[in-house]
Amino acid sequence: MFIQRLTGLFKIISLILFISLVSGNIFPLEENNLDEEKTNSYIDWSSYQYNILSYININKSVSINERYYMRNQVKEIVLKKISSSIENMYVDNSHKIMDILDDNINFRREYPLYLQSINVVRMTFRDSMIEASTTLPLRGGRGLLTHIPLPWGTMTYNSLNEPEYVGEAYNKSRVSNEYEAGLVPLKYSGVIIDLRGMEINEALAPRIFSQTGQLIYGPEFVMHKIGVQRGIIAYAYDMTDYEVKVRAGDSAYYTVALSTKGVYKTDVVISNQDAGRLMQHAVTLENLQKCRVVFLVDKKK
Repeated sequence: MFIQRLTGLFKIISLILFISLVSGNIFPLEENNLDEEKTNSYIDWSSYQYNILSYININKSVSINERYYMRNQVKEIVLKKISSSIENMYVDNSHKIMDILDDNINFRREYPLYLQSINVVRMTFRDSMIEASTTLPLRGGRGLLTHIPLPWGTMTYNSLNEPEYVGEAYNKSRVSNEYEAGLVPLKYSGVIIDLRGMEINEALAPRIFSQTGQLIYGPEFVMHKIGVQRGIIAYAYDMTDYEVKVRAGDSAYYTVALSTKGVYKTDVVISNQDAGRLMQHAVTLENLQKCRVVFLVDKKK
């Protein structure tokens, strides 16, 4: 009987050791064994992914076994850094992710689940450092845009000749019933707005306005499914960027923005004439609703 009990106790101890081994707790690490040195994060707009790379110093005295089993702790550090960085991401002209977390209870519930979807943190162990990196999708079924409460598809381009959209310059002549020379409505595959040299913050849901304040483009004109799958706009740094052609197409309308606007400087103002050009053809409007919009911006140093 004693031997059976001893055998049973041994099995329990073995099980506890195994669980500790798997969870990484068999080698308790001192606070000074992990020391975060630097973290770089950026959005790759061509793939709509949030990338983060952390450099974490480790004590040289940490054994090989300890280094292997400290993976869980490293992952926790990366997740905390990701959460902090994403909360400072611009959503639109007056909201960051942190603002929506404060204001919207549903998003506050879904956000942790989004972060928990991270199942791969790549790690490279150096002599006295760990390089840990991971990516998070911003668009697609698993992307952050899926969870953000935006006014998807609440407006339509239902009138092409309203003065606030088109302006008097685009009215046909009463005599000839023709447009003025050079102002014939054209269909465009998309729009490219040049913002280089201007103060602009990259955001998930920027908007385009005319000089008179008329909303020309934004999530209001995009259906949820399309906006989530494609992303509302793309950012590029040069006209030769692959994303410019793929997103805006071969016959895109190009213009230079007049200014940016909004608390966070994420929205764009174009001239009334440019706004009129975009509003003059049904095919152009369809392409806008397909998110065929590119902002050219300066590359951040």
